[in-house]
Amino acid sequence: MSDVLHNPKICQNCGATGCEFKCECKQGYYCSEECQMKDWQNHKQQCAIHLARQVKDAKRQHGKDDVQVAQARLDAGYAHSNQGRLKEAERCFVEARRIYTDAHGADHHDIGRACRGLGITHFKSGRYEEGIGLLKKALRIFRRTQGERILEAGDCLSDIGQALMDQGKLDE
Repeated sequence: MSDVLHNPKICQNCGATGCEFKCECKQGYYCSEECQMKDWQNHKQQCAIHLARQVKDAKRQHGKDDVQVAQARLDAGYAHSNQGRLKEAERCFVEARRIYTDAHGADHHDIGRACRGLGITHFKSGRYEEGIGLLKKALRIFRRTQGERILEAGDCLSDIGQALMDQGKLDE
């Protein structure tokens, strides 16, 4: 761990230090092109460049308002949120929710997934009340469409609890 603090340019594949070779998304360092290729299956799940290409390809192949585009935007939103790119994550989740709403109506499981991502992004950016409202909406959708015991309902409850803890509202 202390090595990471002194040298954040660590190869994501083999752990070598002092790496200068990086992915064009600037989120992953590698000691060689070979190491980057070996790590690609893991890295592409969070690579902003790869996810943007997926969105572009989905729009070209299916049209800008297709659910495949919404899924690509949802994936990109979670990757951006995990990387701290909250404004870009918010744009992705809002677009995914809009497309899913147009395609499925207002009460569909996929809309709950987009609302959850947007809620998490809001509370990460300090917009707690907005975030909790969206998480509660996602929770209601998951319960109505999938039942009480679905994993995503538990995840929403956990997210709501985290947002309340971050605000110091421990009794809630």
